[in-house]
Amino acid sequence: MSNTSRRTVRFTLDMNEDQHKQLRIRALQEGRPAAELCRELIAAYLGQAEALDDARLRAAYEAGARAERERIVTSALHPTPPTGPELPTQRARPGLPTQPPAPRG
Repeated sequence: MSNTSRRTVRFTLDMNEDQHKQLRIRALQEGRPAAELCRELIAAYLGQAEALDDARLRAAYEAGARAERERIVTSALHPTPPTGPELPTQRARPGLPTQPPAPRG
């Protein structure tokens, strides 16, 4: 067992007799203390939770990126005219004459 510089704290856990018996038997079968087995199980559980959190964060990021791409594509395919003050290019232009001008005279 390696010597670590981390401080340890005592943790008390209430469990039913059957679970306690199974834990002690497993520790005996593996030839190590029950406390070591508990620490390993808790570390594995916490690591699994971190992996699930990472997966949730990745899924949320991908959903946000997908929504942003859809917004960009939708705005490019269906442009909406700007709102606000009228731009000079939006003013109605006089149409070209369709008939020859009337003779003057």
